[in-house]
Amino acid sequence: AVNEEVKSQRTKTELISNVSHDLKTPLSVIKGYTVLLSAQEYDWEQEKVRHFAKTMEDRVEYMEQLIEDFNLTFQLKNDAFPIQLEQKDLVIVIKDILEQLKTLPESKNKQFSFETNREPIFLNIDTKYLKRALENLIANSIKHNPPATKIKIILHEDLSHPRQIRVIIEDDGIGMDQETIENLFDRYFRGTSATSNNSGTGLGMAIAKQIIIAHGGDIEINSKLQLGTQCNITFPIE
Repeated sequence: AVNEEVKSQRTKTELISNVSHDLKTPLSVIKGYTVLLSAQEYDWEQEKVRHFAKTMEDRVEYMEQLIEDFNLTFQLKNDAFPIQLEQKDLVIVIKDILEQLKTLPESKNKQFSFETNREPIFLNIDTKYLKRALENLIANSIKHNPPATKIKIILHEDLSHPRQIRVIIEDDGIGMDQETIENLFDRYFRGTSATSNNSGTGLGMAIAKQIIIAHGGDIEINSKLQLGTQCNITFPIE
């Protein structure tokens, strides 16, 4: 128990120091532009001012996202977030997510498919949070893979014993090495792949796993380099 306490304390310290580090970079950019804009000796053209403002806006949005993700991961880790369960049709939920994710710039050159073995498929979920988890996982396949990658979502209700609902997210993309798979759900871990897209806060996968566990579910990743990745999520049906 003492070891667990020490480990938990170390994790918190690491998380806080990582967040501080991550906030410093955009802050220094914003500070640099405010110094330029307020300098007496320059009279910036309107277009230049707009460019500065747009860059600052992007950095502020990133910081807001980081703080929101940081708060959420902390609440999830400490079982301090109120999960509000209601019966929802997962078929509709997943179709909504896909429609939304297809509008991402990185989605333009990807191929999507969705299949389900029956509909509707009802599950007690907190729609807002479970949507967030599935969005993070599917977006991971979209953002970290090359053009022409096929991304398939399979929803399966298994009524044999034990009764469960499975959500499979699979792609035929670049795959992941063992180190990346093992660390995928660690807060702040970013993959080592060359095509890795470093947008986002580095907390997305950790948050996804924590939300799935909060729903009584489980998640496991299978991946092979150059062959693609499969993400298996299972929810027990009471």
